[in-house]
Amino acid sequence: MPALDAPELYYLANFRKALDWLDAHHRELMDEAEQAFIASFIQLPLPAQALLVRLVMRKGVHFRASKLRYAEIGDIATAAAPLLAQGWLIDDAALTFDELGALLLKDELAAHFAADLPGGALKKSELLEHLRELHVEPRSLADWCPRLEDRLLSLAIGPLCDRLRLMFFGNLAQDWSEFVLADLGIFRYEQVPITPGSRGFRSRQDVDHYLHLRACRDAFDAGMAVTEVLQLLGDFSTDNPHIGERHQRLLLRLAQQLERAGELESALALYRDTAALGS
Repeated sequence: MPALDAPELYYLANFRKALDWLDAHHRELMDEAEQAFIASFIQLPLPAQALLVRLVMRKGVHFRASKLRYAEIGDIATAAAPLLAQGWLIDDAALTFDELGALLLKDELAAHFAADLPGGALKKSELLEHLRELHVEPRSLADWCPRLEDRLLSLAIGPLCDRLRLMFFGNLAQDWSEFVLADLGIFRYEQVPITPGSRGFRSRQDVDHYLHLRACRDAFDAGMAVTEVLQLLGDFSTDNPHIGERHQRLLLRLAQQLERAGELESALALYRDTAALGS
């Protein structure tokens, strides 16, 4: 395994600088689990650290071990062992059929579910559509595909890393890779003095409020009815202008949806509750 300052581990070195920056500037915003993660992470063997950062930067939470090939990390099972012991990775988690389908190639689907498929050549999307109706209960990878010689590793620490990412960037639109893979590194952030009045989050409650608004927005984007989103939102209030603007923008989107649906009185009530531009 290369040393931390080796060029191959630039992404890990940058991630650790990000954690150091958070610990120095935002420690009072972090809960015990987040503080414990930072303290424990730097104590792990370098292969385990590198593997976790690689997985955090990848899309999704489920990964086939056979698809994880990183020369600088070496044996994936060895690197994963400390992460499994910490509970940051899960071994052989249950998968929905859609999650399984995202992990398998078309030929693998056809081979492992041959008995359930009609004849003829089908696209992968057609295979998935046909099989989805037959398989509704989550199962482990081994149960889904007994003949598949592979191991499933699932990221359990993702939500915590998302919270750290939020505190680092001030939003969830930016990905860890934007910093971890950058050549400039942490120094462009250290050049700006950080004070309680200059940053977006002034308290842990601000962080929690941001995440709550994000959850409500995601639920609306996923198709939840406006009335249900409002119930999820609850009696929300904040004295943080940055969070307040996000709250107002969400109310505006909900009001616009009600207006499109012809529920004009309810829409007007929401418009009155928001000072967002365009209302």
